Amino acid sequence: MTCKKCGAPLRGQFCEYCGTRAEPEPPAAPQQTAPAPPPQVVIVNNPPPQYPTPPVYAPPIPVYPPVPAIPPKNKWGAFVLCFFLGYFGIHKFYEEKIGMGNLYLFTMGLYGIGWLVDWIVLLTKPTYYYPRR
Repeated sequence: MTCKKCGAPLRGQFCEYCGTRAEPEPPAAPQQTAPAPPPQVVIVNNPPPQYPTPPVYAPPIPVYPPVPAIPPKNKWGAFVLCFFLGYFGIHKFYEEKIGMGNLYLFTMGLYGIGWLVDWIVLLTKPTYYYPRR
């Protein structure tokens, strides 16, 4: 507290320098402040983030070399070859049985017995035995 007349500090009810009586200060009124505004509500309607999808890698497609076309085998073609050239095993080579063809070639149709058996087997063999490719 200070003296209102001279501004000196007061140590009692009277000022030491000017002698004026110190008046009690009125109690300080509470300061009135404006109420704080309510907090603002912010609504964000942003879509969720779109992350890029990782690429999908497929295994490579194998490339096969071209295969030469092989004509389909015919039951009656094998029969005719067996009838005329069966001693040499030509019908076995036609059926792609190379080992048997060589055996027939070097033994003259298994001494004629193999030729006769193959001739009868080819007559009775069903046609679906020779699939079309």
